[in-house]
Amino acid sequence: MIPVTSRIFMFEPSEYSRRPVIGYFEGERRSLLFDAGNSHRHAGDIRVELVKHRKPEPDFIVISHHHWDHWFGLKAYKAVSLCSEKTLEEIRRQTALDWSSDAVWDRAEKGLIPRETARMMENEFGMKRKDIDFKLPDMTFRKKITIDLGGLKCRVESFGGSHARDSVVLFEETEKVLFLGDVLYTDGYKQPQFDKTAEKLLGYGALLYIESHANKIYSNKQFLRRLESIRRRITS
Repeated sequence: MIPVTSRIFMFEPSEYSRRPVIGYFEGERRSLLFDAGNSHRHAGDIRVELVKHRKPEPDFIVISHHHWDHWFGLKAYKAVSLCSEKTLEEIRRQTALDWSSDAVWDRAEKGLIPRETARMMENEFGMKRKDIDFKLPDMTFRKKITIDLGGLKCRVESFGGSHARDSVVLFEETEKVLFLGDVLYTDGYKQPQFDKTAEKLLGYGALLYIESHANKIYSNKQFLRRLESIRRRITS
């Protein structure tokens, strides 16, 4: 559990089993998680850390988008959970799929999902998959919602992008910290679209930036360099 500010924290990612960064916001009245983790086990590890650091259980959980690694841990919490309307549509489709090891590898062999996804799910769940048990989010929003935690205001907005069209970002207005989720994954980005994405992200005026699969807290200058490195990769 890494402090981002005195009231905002992040749980480190792990690419071994595709565990993303989880954001934790501790307000004066309520607390919030950005994303639920990729499994009940991941969620359990987060809750252990919260107890260790004497932090309250989250009152709210916001799901950044529908990919499995960001919400499969949701049922382990008692918090009120929220996602965009688009994300809920995609999550409903996912709950109808067979997530057994054989079924996941079959989809990978057919090119429906990356083989890397099947391998990372194997690393997280093993073969039996008893840990996969779904809970749908409790509430949805269309374009944006602001959650006042007391001293912290979390503005959640639909953002989209090439990685997942249902992606949202979370901007904490008081400390000016922006959690990006996966919106900067570069799969599918072309330069005009990426330039608009970068401009929109910088428009928040954040002081700190955090991506879901990077174990790093970017300052404004570092984030500008990060954007430029992506731009060079796209245009090369």
